[in-house]
Amino acid sequence: MNGVLRGLPAMDPGEAELRRIVLRALTGRRVGGAVLVAHVAAEPDRRGGWLRFESGAALALDQFDGVASRFEAQDGLAAAMLIERAEPLLRTIEMALGIDLEPLDIDDAPPTGAPIATIAAAGLAARLALPLGLAILPAPPEFAPELAGRTAIPARLMIAGPRLAPHEAAGLAPGDCLLLGAAPLRADLAAGAIRIAGHFDPRARQFRSHP
Repeated sequence: MNGVLRGLPAMDPGEAELRRIVLRALTGRRVGGAVLVAHVAAEPDRRGGWLRFESGAALALDQFDGVASRFEAQDGLAAAMLIERAEPLLRTIEMALGIDLEPLDIDDAPPTGAPIATIAAAGLAARLALPLGLAILPAPPEFAPELAGRTAIPARLMIAGPRLAPHEAAGLAPGDCLLLGAAPLRADLAAGAIRIAGHFDPRARQFRSHP
């Protein structure tokens, strides 16, 4: 195709790579039994008090253990209590990204030009800002089967039709009904290149594979 695509958003290659690394390294991590999911919003929220670290990274914690945790930058006591409560999350981020999160200060804004990743889990919501020049040594997370349950996979259910004698099939016309009975029907479930043989129960609306 000849021509130039115009109007597409431009992104620094370094920022694109940082986003990819951070999302992959954090998603699937566990904190207190909850599984983390990270993403980057098109318009990140920059409000709230930010914990600044010696490495240049910053963290804003919006919710922890189901309780709102956002604080004002002038509230040093709330920041100190937050650091103590968020210790498991900080250690998890350190291990996932290979960075140091030694608290340095609190601020009302994240570092200028730092991409912000949103981190969420059951009862937890936080935002992590990482400068583009920060050295990261990511570690692959363990597989979290809970996340697979949220993935939509297109599939086809192919149900075997009834076996009819040629003279019986010849007498069928549009609008005729065939009573198949209440027993599960032989069927195949196909998803991509995977095909699984089994039975489909129309009353329970369930597919069961063969042992």
